[in-house]
This record gives sequence, C-alpha cells and structure tokens, in this order.
Amino acid sequence: MVALDASTGEELHRVYVGLSMMAAPMTYAVDGQQYIAILTGTGGGNGNDYAPGMAAYDYGNAGRLISFKLGGGQVPLRPKIARNEDAVTAPPVARLDAAEAINRGEVLYRRNCAKCHSNIDGRGSGIPDLRLMSADIHTAFNQIVLEGTLAERGMGSFADLLTADEVNDLHAYLIEEAWRHFERAGGTGEWHQSNAQ
Repeated sequence: MVALDASTGEELHRVYVGLSMMAAPMTYAVDGQQYIAILTGTGGGNGNDYAPGMAAYDYGNAGRLISFKLGGGQVPLRPKIARNEDAVTAPPVARLDAAEAINRGEVLYRRNCAKCHSNIDGRGSGIPDLRLMSADIHTAFNQIVLEGTLAERGMGSFADLLTADEVNDLHAYLIEEAWRHFERAGGTGEWHQSNAQ
C-alpha cells in the first residue's frame, strides 16, 4: 500500500501487506482516528500460475481485510507457504495435438470449473489443482465429471451441464495445462499444490 501526496504525487509512505490489492479502498473514522481499509486478494480463479516473487505465491491468496491508520506499524504477514522442492515430474498422460479441443476446453474450464479449481495453492480450500491429476484420475476423468463418482468428496456430476464431447475437450485443456505448468517449472521446480489427487 503506497500513500502519495495528492498535490505532488510524492510518495509519503509504503506498507507491505503480503497480498495483491484489487478492491477499492475505503476510509472511515472511529473516535477521531482515520482508517483506510481494503480487501486484499487477487480475485477470481483463472487458472494462471502465481510466479515466484509474487505475494500470492509466497503467502497464498486467501482474502483478507486490512485496515491502516497513521502510526499503525507493519502489517503482520501470514506464514510463507512451505513448498516441495523435489523435482517436478512430467504429467502422467501424453500431451495431445488438439489445439481446437484445447481452446474449447479452456472456455469450458473457465465457465464450469475455475470457480472451485483455481489451480493455485494457498487458498486453504483443499480443492485439487487439476494440473496435478494422477494417472488414475485421468483414467476416470469422464466418470468423475459425468457420473459423479467422487460426489462423496464434493465433486458432483456435471452431466446436466456438459456433454461427453465437451468433457473430452475439457480434459484436453487440463492435460495441456499440466504440460505447460511442467515446462514453466523447467522440469525442476515445485508443484504449487503437493496434495492434489
């Protein structure tokens, strides 16, 4: 959070909050003391990675309301996310040469899946990063999505929203995302969520 002089643009103060700020700040006063509050977090799940060096990569992206006042001191930061430094292994399924299906699948993913499966770590939700699916989950993908075979774990059937062909396109997109994620890590980085199923 940076405070600037409204007349000159000069920087007056800077506070590191450990999260991105996209919401509009607001101000209020209590007993004559002025506060500025802002809801932090990077917003909706779009499936993009948070790169090393970004606050959301280091501390997660769980929303947090932060309030500032003059003389208030530093903002306490959340603990940094512990990351698995083991080498990244290649996805357990072959990459597909299916650009049109991948493009259609991306639209379907954003429309139907991204709200829950944002494919980032640190939200505390326990919802799997779909780039990290195991070979068994890839094999059962259509049954999971269309038949609700993991309904007891919260993943109900999408048969009323998606056709079998659309699920194939969605799966093609997720396979491509898994390979892109692997390549961005150079094959030696860390997955962003080590406990995905």
